Amino acid sequence: MMIERTVNNRMNRTETMVLHKEQNSSSAGYLSRSTSTLEYGQMKPSALQELSGNACHGGKGKSMKPTNEYRKERVTINIVRANLFGTLILIPIAVMYGLAYYWKWNNGFSLEVVRIFVSDVTPKAIAIGTATFFLVFVLGSLVHELIHGVTWARYAKKGFKSIQFGMLWEMFTPYCHCNEPLLKKHYILGAVMPAIILGLIPAVISIILGNSKLLLFGIIFTMTACGDFLVICKLGKENEDSLVQDHPSELGFYIYRKVTS
Repeated sequence: MMIERTVNNRMNRTETMVLHKEQNSSSAGYLSRSTSTLEYGQMKPSALQELSGNACHGGKGKSMKPTNEYRKERVTINIVRANLFGTLILIPIAVMYGLAYYWKWNNGFSLEVVRIFVSDVTPKAIAIGTATFFLVFVLGSLVHELIHGVTWARYAKKGFKSIQFGMLWEMFTPYCHCNEPLLKKHYILGAVMPAIILGLIPAVISIILGNSKLLLFGIIFTMTACGDFLVICKLGKENEDSLVQDHPSELGFYIYRKVTS
């Protein structure tokens, strides 16, 4: 089906884009897909550069050379299954961090320590602990999305103007969305950064210092990055010159692949 429409205002509404759209939807495993071919026939190189050139924004390297055609594919991940995946990876993450912690601080584990801990568990302590956990989790989730935004803004041509933050109230989940396509490596860096800053680094510090609360923090916020891990795994097979754009309302992305003749 041939559709003519005006290029959106991110490309200054100055050129016409012809969209040859093929519906080829499927649902398997975690993913659903649809593909289409984007032809930029009469667009000026500078207009296409707004799509592809932002990837090297920030003075690192040369901008990508515009090409005449990209193939666009929509990839989404089922949130329920992503959460299930997060629950499943909690076990190996906890075991991995926990074993390292135990190896370093095994002298701190004893039946006496467990007895003292259990004796301190009171209704008041449970209430305070639950409230503290909820507060830390909410604040940590907000910081998680902020880290996404700060990293992606570093490589977006329009910086923070291309970053949107919001809340999915039906799931009480904050989100960050970058509305510019980025190079695959820059998108992946922004996707993995919260797991590194809020998960891996606190876990390593907890093992060095022997802080069990910080260890729990690292385990939880490594697990909360499960959706990001799924996206990164899916992008692993893509070419390095592909462009990736966040899906605006679902867990997933649009991938723009160069079409070679």
